[in-house]
Amino acid sequence: MDPITSNDQSLLKILEDAGNGIQYKLFAFIILLFLFINSDIFISRVLSRFDGAVVASTPSSFGTFIQAIILVVMAAIVDMFIKNKII
Repeated sequence: MDPITSNDQSLLKILEDAGNGIQYKLFAFIILLFLFINSDIFISRVLSRFDGAVVASTPSSFGTFIQAIILVVMAAIVDMFIKNKII
């Protein structure tokens, strides 16, 4: 039976390489978008316009799905702005 061998990369090196690929502007905008989309203002003024999206001032499963779609679309738009150096 052959012994299990590993390459020279440590966990710290792998995490460092993963961190180098993160766009910090995009990360910050996603956090802000998430906070806004989950706010009471967004739920009462935007999400409540969709039938069945809000039940007793709380998003339903359908409302959560709409929130997720809006977050993904907005994150894609922000990413496009960052790549084109608009932001």
